[in-house]
Amino acid sequence: MMCKICGQRAKLLFSARILDRHVVGYFRCERCGFIQTEEPFWLAEAYADAVSVFDVWAVSRPLGDALRVARLIDQCWPDGTQTFLDFGGGTGILTRRMRDLGYPFLRSDAYSANLYARFFDDTDNPTSIHFPLITCFEIFEHLPNPRPELARLFKLTDTIFFSTNLVPPAVKTAGDWDYFAPVHGQHVSFYTVAALQELAASTCSRLLTNGANYHILTRADLLLSQAQFEEIVSGRPASLMRRALQKAGHALLRLARPSRLKPRDSLTFPDYGYVCRKQSRKSD
Repeated sequence: MMCKICGQRAKLLFSARILDRHVVGYFRCERCGFIQTEEPFWLAEAYADAVSVFDVWAVSRPLGDALRVARLIDQCWPDGTQTFLDFGGGTGILTRRMRDLGYPFLRSDAYSANLYARFFDDTDNPTSIHFPLITCFEIFEHLPNPRPELARLFKLTDTIFFSTNLVPPAVKTAGDWDYFAPVHGQHVSFYTVAALQELAASTCSRLLTNGANYHILTRADLLLSQAQFEEIVSGRPASLMRRALQKAGHALLRLARPSRLKPRDSLTFPDYGYVCRKQSRKSD
């Protein structure tokens, strides 16, 4: 089999029983380490329920990701006038939360019903928008053909902030890593840093990664260092001095926000040491 990331030879790594009935081969690229299943003929069965019953983090994960996205936007797009898109947004929890925090977000998902952010699907807004940022959390592992999908996203944006767990060392069987998740069959693509670097090269973009699960691919001239990105992901400034500077920067951002976004109150998240304003737009 040929690697869907770099085009080199992918060798059979192991076989596993998907959905408890299909024996499927998993192949690892000899060059970039990307792991892919054989062509996923079972996806219609796997997506009979768009949100897997095995995903026990379906609520807590987007709520935590909303804080990371807020920190990224405040760092890179502080004027508060742009519209952003959550691709593969599921039931709309992240989009709803971001709008509650005062960030204009839309949602897109071909498989899941929009339960929490109705009227804020990208299809509900016919005006063509080039988004400064697209978020894409826990989606890349679902993509049977990552490169064309990534190329399509880059027609809509210059920056993609996404999450997917990177392959740990010494993986030899499906039982070595629960992220393979053959029980629900929706995960078909598994990345290494080298595979993400190949994607960056193929799209002429810059890669930032925390080396574990959060990553950015960007063609924009973002004023964002590796250290700043890791702080955005973790929510922990590297030093007391940087924490003080960060608080001062947030204060300036609050003053710079357009007056049409009027704060109702403040929410403090002690787990992240981060304060963001809860805002709403008249359109909500």
